[in-house]
Amino acid sequence: MPSAPFWNDQAAFTQILGATPRLLLASFTAYLAGEFSNSYIMAKMKVATDGKYLWMRSIGSTLIGELLDSAIFMVKRKRRPANGRGLYSAAGNAAYGHVNFAFVIGHFAAEHAVI
Repeated sequence: MPSAPFWNDQAAFTQILGATPRLLLASFTAYLAGEFSNSYIMAKMKVATDGKYLWMRSIGSTLIGELLDSAIFMVKRKRRPANGRGLYSAAGNAAYGHVNFAFVIGHFAAEHAVI
């Protein structure tokens, strides 16, 4: 749908919010893959350890699930739109990936240390 005739800021609006559907899809896809892999690995580890070592299963499956979640999100969010401009540079993606993974794992470790 075209913008209203009196609206002069369509280019700015598109530049700011144009990537929103792509970011939502990247986030949803990454979440599903990360959670599925987390559950799958937790179940396989439970069988392998005969139901013992809950701490190892929980931490191990979360590390892999969150790594997959972060990697998929970074790959999907950086795809270039039709205008040829990407959202983030390679250095920005690397920095985001490291900080995101460290934050999620740090939060997980702190949460489990309290419990």
